[in-house]
Amino acid sequence: MTTLDHFDPTFTADPYTTWAAMRAEDPVWYWADLDSYMVVDHRIAREVLRDSDAFTLNRYAWEYFDPEADEVERPLLGVTFEDGIFQAAPADHARLRKLVVPTFSPAAAERHRPLIQEVVDELVADWRSGDTVDLAADLAIVAPVRIISRLLGVDPSRDDWFLTMAADIAALADPTAGPDVMDRAEVQLGHFKELLESAGSDGLYGELLGLQEDGDRLSPTETFSLVVALMTAGMETTASAMSLGALALMAHPDQADLLRSEPERWPAAVVELLRYSYIGYGLTRFATRQVELGGHTIRKGQLIWINVGAALHDPEVFPDPGRLDIGRPNSEAFPFGFGAHYCLGAALAKVEIECALRTLVDRFEGMHQVGDPSWRIHMLLRGPSSLPVRL
Repeated sequence: MTTLDHFDPTFTADPYTTWAAMRAEDPVWYWADLDSYMVVDHRIAREVLRDSDAFTLNRYAWEYFDPEADEVERPLLGVTFEDGIFQAAPADHARLRKLVVPTFSPAAAERHRPLIQEVVDELVADWRSGDTVDLAADLAIVAPVRIISRLLGVDPSRDDWFLTMAADIAALADPTAGPDVMDRAEVQLGHFKELLESAGSDGLYGELLGLQEDGDRLSPTETFSLVVALMTAGMETTASAMSLGALALMAHPDQADLLRSEPERWPAAVVELLRYSYIGYGLTRFATRQVELGGHTIRKGQLIWINVGAALHDPEVFPDPGRLDIGRPNSEAFPFGFGAHYCLGAALAKVEIECALRTLVDRFEGMHQVGDPSWRIHMLLRGPSSLPVRL
């Protein structure tokens, strides 16, 4: 029987061998330690993500969840989750998404490309060929936070503060987060709320508040919850994608050469890089009723992990899945999820990842590792906290 330990650095460095063994045992693998199931099969993963009636993101549906702790002791945390787009019932989710999709469309993301490139250029301005830098700490971890702060209209003088504040809030993405983490997040949510309210009509927050269609519009609470969700969902994931993408391209210089000679391949390359070296271990869902899945009976309220990383290495769908091939057809890849909850910030994240990696590939042709990465140990996400490279 395969064992699964998300806190083992060896597993974090290479989870794919373990996931292949799990898939061979059962495509819907029972995780006894957490009394939950993990889907490691591509077809079944898409099936779960498509069915938002039987499988919900709303953590209130978890059989072991007690919402009163957040509502009484951490009111902002409770409101953020209760009114969030990711926790909304299907009808409410469809309404919210209809309102905000134009703001996060591919066309809207492209309008932000100059700002995104400016942030990347700022961070690498002093880098020179032959220098040794920490690509994770000095670029990948900082860039997504600085980009969202610029989109929100935060003064650049507050960059360091915003990074700390955002990191404390983003820590909520870890389902194992303890009371101390939630207490810090509650305090920082208060600071973040004050910041957004003081921004007025400028920036992304004001734009979202002003959205309306057929008389419908986002409430201030819905807008705040949405911005928090985008920050927590997009900050660490995009940072990991930048670092993991750089690692993959350094290990496959032929693919980097191809991108230099044929830069029009970059959009497809971003998807393949995410497929090849995925940013996490899984998405979570909770069964809204008893349901059969892959030959197993899932209880109402039981936790389900949709292991997108394993699904994107399913050899039945992706031949030779451990090979990076930016020319690979990627219509079956879903690194940003699938179905009604397809990542709202996917288009923006793709542009961010492309700008960062393209800048590295184009400017530092000789870039290579000079030491092993230090891996963040996290229940859901996978990525380096430190990645030393020589430019």
